[in-house]
Formats: sequence, structure tokens, C-alpha cells
Amino acid sequence: MTLIGIGVFIILGGVGTASGTSVLSSAISSSDTLAAPRKVSHPLPKGLSDNSDVLVKGMEQSELSYEPSVASRLGEDMNDDDAIQVMENPKTKRYVFNYKFHGKVLPVYVIDARISGDKYNTYLIPVKDNKIYSLMTAESVADKQIHATEYYGFSYMDMVQLHVADPYDGSVHPDQRSIGNYLVSYR
Repeated sequence: MTLIGIGVFIILGGVGTASGTSVLSSAISSSDTLAAPRKVSHPLPKGLSDNSDVLVKGMEQSELSYEPSVASRLGEDMNDDDAIQVMENPKTKRYVFNYKFHGKVLPVYVIDARISGDKYNTYLIPVKDNKIYSLMTAESVADKQIHATEYYGFSYMDMVQLHVADPYDGSVHPDQRSIGNYLVSYR
């Protein structure tokens, strides 16, 4: 055999091992198995560290600011400490959750406001500036994604006593649309 013939044999047949398999096939078979595709993670921003600050942000960016006056007109207990609930993420012990809305993941604060008995509206307030100013939906809709078990309760009087300097009134961001189960306020 010529030198060229030996080179072709090694390339085509591979170099043999004592067990009769080629080095090339041994290297291929001993490589790691293919891993399943990794789930894309959306890291949570830290967000605000104080639950009162979260409530203030909610009052500045959503119709949550209307809750005390509506409750007063309806004769609700203004001192019920469970009327407003700032939800805490059980994994991070902070107030930020990832929420999927129309194919996008939004880091949001979650605030529930009692509307009657044990029914609540949920206000979803984006943590970072976004074209969406706030989302409002029924608690039962939000609970499909938000699995919070801990919250910090506030009364309607607590909200009034926060004296929010610039509460949401709809005039600055009047562009609201009803999309499915959501009332969306845009910047």
C-alpha cells in the first residue's frame, strides 16, 4: 500500500482499538447525550422593597386609587385590613411576579382589592416603564399565573392616609382598552 492509501484507510475506516471499534466511533458514542432544550427563564427585577411603596405605585398607575371612594359610597368597612392585599412572591419574598400577557412576560406588582365578599379585582402594575401602565382583571384570572399565598393587608383608610401626591385619575393616560378579561391602561 502506498502512503496515500494508508491515509485514506485511516480516514475512512478510522483507527482501530483493541475491542475492534474505531477511535472515532468510540469518541462519538462516549459523548454526552443530547440535553433537553432549556426552559427560557425570565429573571425577576428586585423591584420595590416596601409594601407601602408598592401600594403607592399601584395608586399612581391604576384605578386602584378609586377604591377608597367607591368603598365609602358603598358603605364598606373602611378599616378592614384585608380589603387591599399587596401580594408577596413566595419564592423570592419580594413583591415582583412574572406575568404573561399577550405572549410577553411582564414583571409586575400584584395588588388585590376586594369588590364584595370574597371577590377581588387584581391590579397588575409593571415594575419597569412599559407601554402598559396597568392591567386590571378578576382575581380568578390572575390566580392562574400568580401563585401567592402571602400578602400584606391594607384598609381603605390606610390608602387614604398614605396621601399619594399624584394618584391615578385617568386624565394623563386616558387610553384604556378592554382586551379579553383585562382592562388595560396604556402610557
